[in-house]
Amino acid sequence: MNAGVVRRVNGPLVEIEGLAGLAMAELLQLGEAGLPAEVTALSGGRATAQAYEYTGGLRPGEPVQRLSRPLAARLGPGLTGGVYDGLLRPLAGADTWLSPARPVPLTRGPGPSPPARQ
Repeated sequence: MNAGVVRRVNGPLVEIEGLAGLAMAELLQLGEAGLPAEVTALSGGRATAQAYEYTGGLRPGEPVQRLSRPLAARLGPGLTGGVYDGLLRPLAGADTWLSPARPVPLTRGPGPSPPARQ
């Protein structure tokens, strides 16, 4: 079985039930939005996952999908000079629009988009 359910949400920590055979550090997708998360604790038939995006709106009963792999990133010269988020998603143009003088809220999903230029 590759689907479980959210039982409890406490900030970025999400308690999950119904996913037998999970491993520590395994990647998951939480809820309808598919928020990325990583298993951080296992206890009996429940697991705790650390969500890597804002969990506002995630509720008990929402589906959880396992990805059956740990978080990994290919490293190499192609990354040099780029700006990336914590999941190694490119933040194109972030060097110009993401600065302390001009904070921009990031949106959920596969990758944020820079704001429109004025």
